[in-house]
Amino acid sequence: MRETVLLFHFDDPKQKRELQLLLASMKMKVRSVELAEYSKPLGVLAGTLEEGDYPEYDGEDLETESMIFCGLSNARLNDVLNGIRKKKLKPIPYKAILTPTNQHWTILECYQELQREHAAMEAARRTKSDA
Repeated sequence: MRETVLLFHFDDPKQKRELQLLLASMKMKVRSVELAEYSKPLGVLAGTLEEGDYPEYDGEDLETESMIFCGLSNARLNDVLNGIRKKKLKPIPYKAILTPTNQHWTILECYQELQREHAAMEAARRTKSDA
């Protein structure tokens, strides 16, 4: 699979363009996913699952930017994250790696899981700092 990064809900054109340039310089495929495609599984959007007949999504957008990394090694993922920091791009709070399990999820399902994970990590940080 070709290294691919899926982008969701990037409203800031400058941030989006800088990120696209960074990823293109690393020879990665970048796909900005349209709101209407949010009902498709992540694997379909990434090209790991066959296209099917999915209804057009007409609901609310995500609350913040999200990225899904597809087919990247740990080293390449670290390269991307370091590149984002070096370019001083605004942090992207919700990031995930495409897995055999989540490739069947929509971005909305993945986003909800990321929100739960962030809440659990924040609670653990608070507990640790209170100790």
